[in-house]
Formats: sequence, C-alpha cells, structure tokens
Amino acid sequence: MFFFVISVISLFPENRGLFFDVNEHLGIALAKDPRFDVMVQPVTNLATSLSVDLFSMPIYLSLGFETGFVSDSFPVYGTIMRGFNETGIFLGISYRLFDIQLGSINLDSEVTLLSGGSLANYFHTELFFFYPYFLIKPLIELKNPKQPAFSFYTGIPLKYSFRRDLSFNFETSIALGIRIYPFLIGKGEKAR
Repeated sequence: MFFFVISVISLFPENRGLFFDVNEHLGIALAKDPRFDVMVQPVTNLATSLSVDLFSMPIYLSLGFETGFVSDSFPVYGTIMRGFNETGIFLGISYRLFDIQLGSINLDSEVTLLSGGSLANYFHTELFFFYPYFLIKPLIELKNPKQPAFSFYTGIPLKYSFRRDLSFNFETSIALGIRIYPFLIGKGEKAR
C-alpha cells in the first residue's frame, strides 16, 4: 500500500482526483451448502482504500484492505452454518456516472467493480480458508463545495464469493463511508 501511495503521488503530483476512503458495510449473506438449505448470515465489514483518477477522466483505480466477520447463520431445521473472521485485499475500478447539484450540495453517482481475496478463519476453530470474490457497488456521494476535501457516501454493495465448500455465497449490504481528498484541503468556496 505504501509503495502504491508513493507511486501515485510521484506520477500525479497535481492530481486532485486522489482520495482515501473508509467505509462500513452492514448486511446479510446467503450461503448454500450442497447438503442443506440456504442459510442467512449477518455480515459486517470495514474497508479502507486509496483511489486515483486516470488522466482527469471519470474513471478511478482503487487498492484497498478490508476486515470483517460473517456471523453464525440463523438456524434452519436445526442446522447452523458457522461464522468466520475475514481479512483481505482488493483492486477495483470506478466510473463516475453523473453529477447533480441540489442547492449548495453536489450529488455524484458512480459504480465500482472490485475483485479481491480474503483469508478467513471459522469462529472457535483453527480452520483457515482463502476465497476470491467479485463485488459491484453503486453509490451516491454527497459533497459540499465549501468543504471539498471531505465527502460522505452511501451505496449498496453486491458481493459474490467463490468458495469451494459452498454451492453459492452472495452478500448484500448497506455501505456508509467517508472520502478524504488531501489535495483539496483548504480549497473550499468562501461562504457568501
């Protein structure tokens, strides 16, 4: 991550599209073991990333780190799917769709595609496993022109995990996050 930050800043010294992102996902996972019915598991996840725009286009590249856990499933016919902790990295690309101005607030819409991998550990065991995943996240970012260095956003990530022990594993959640644009600190519009 440090190498990525140094490389990006040295390649794009005047880049105003560089931003840091921290977000929390709260949602559910639907997991299907071939032997049982579909299980529902609560999910929470904390992620952080560094993103940079590509040559002033509405496309961003991201590199990030995430950690979280998937809780034990709700019982189905007396069966519970064990929960696990997870930690992983991801690489993504985002495309800014459109901007809308509502009074003094800007709303930006974008869609993000991420691919990553997680190392997980089942609760109360020493069993570890790795799985790759794919995620798509449409989101709306709320920006105040008087404070352009900080923004808030919300989105609905959809994640599909490629796990060998399951027929399928799909997650959906609500994401809340903050973005920090370090090159825009102190460059807001003056109050009128």
